[in-house]
Amino acid sequence: MKGAMFYSLQLLYLAYMIKAGIFLISSIAFLFMHVSAQTLRVEAFVSGGGNFSSVQSVKEGFWQDPFPTFYVQSNLGYCFSDRLGAGVGLTYFPVGIRRRFLPKEVEELDMPFYSATNSSSHYNFMPHFYVWYAFPESSSRLFSTSQLSLGLLYAKWSSDIGIQKMYETELTNGQTLYRKSETVVIPHTFLAVEFRWDVRLLRSTRHGLFGVLHIIKGINPIRTTIDTYSVESLNFEDFSRWVTRGDYIGIGIAYKWKFWNLK
Repeated sequence: MKGAMFYSLQLLYLAYMIKAGIFLISSIAFLFMHVSAQTLRVEAFVSGGGNFSSVQSVKEGFWQDPFPTFYVQSNLGYCFSDRLGAGVGLTYFPVGIRRRFLPKEVEELDMPFYSATNSSSHYNFMPHFYVWYAFPESSSRLFSTSQLSLGLLYAKWSSDIGIQKMYETELTNGQTLYRKSETVVIPHTFLAVEFRWDVRLLRSTRHGLFGVLHIIKGINPIRTTIDTYSVESLNFEDFSRWVTRGDYIGIGIAYKWKFWNLK
């Protein structure tokens, strides 16, 4: 008796799963039949700008400049309609920090002295996932020829990097200036949110050229940089410390080509 009841319940569950599967497949088919202008889109995008690192402490004589870098990306996207789409791509993105150094002791001596130091990590073939919304032509003039995109960047870094350097400079007053610099990169996951505002410059039936405002906000720390100096001693208690996450602001250009209309 119990076996027959269990068998009946299995049949009912199987019938329920079949109905649910048919409903899901039907819903997906209905969606794709009723969206307009389903197309695949290829995109090539490049931008140039600067990285910024967050400051935890700064000793007098050090400051940070934007680290000059660039961003190259290729994407394959799917347009659900004339205004909505999503896609995936691969990215090349060098991430770094640029520091300058001009201590007060050198300024007071009127001595020519200047130091700018760069350090960076290169992320090759970084996966990228994104969605976009294109504003209709009838919207406000500010957005009528533009698109907004939101993406997620991801990469794994598996190696340890630890670089420590010591510099000595003889000053004109006979004293010695000592500078100590340290860079630490540990295995990590690079994770960042990407925002783009694409403004159309040229357009044809299938092709488009866009100017882009490009912003990236890194989530995880990927690099720690420490700089310090002292005069006539090796006392480095006071130091500058920066944490790099991959924050970026730049401008670029994107070429988009719709090459397969599915309707």
